[in-house]
Amino acid sequence: MIRHDLPRSLAGACLLLTALIAVSLALVHRWITDVSEQRRALAEAQAQAEAERSRYFALEAALEGEHARLSRDLAAERAGLAAQLDAERRALEAVFEERRATLICETTEAVAQMFQGGKLAPASVARGKVIRFPSQIPEHSRSREQEVVGP
Repeated sequence: MIRHDLPRSLAGACLLLTALIAVSLALVHRWITDVSEQRRALAEAQAQAEAERSRYFALEAALEGEHARLSRDLAAERAGLAAQLDAERRALEAVFEERRATLICETTEAVAQMFQGGKLAPASVARGKVIRFPSQIPEHSRSREQEVVGP
């Protein structure tokens, strides 16, 4: 335009416009296809997921360890209680046998004293009065009966 050459000015303007459009398209393409922010967000999310995964595995291992410890504690407590129960049972059986032996001795002694005192003597057979027939009465008792004088 300065030189009054229209075709060259027009070609320069078109070339300049094409260059501007190409640069604009390159910038738009770069802006559209720029995934650095998404990559950064993805990397951050992956880091958080990995931290969460590590924490989950650590908590799971701790839970399994706690469960194993509780199982061991319960087994030890059960064994202790069983031993204590066995000891108490043996002690109670000893006390029972001692008390039983004492009661047997006391009872035997009381029965022996009752025998000696006559409280457990065999019961005497009470004879009832039997009316005898004259043929069953002995001679000497019959003679006394006849000596009785009646009115």
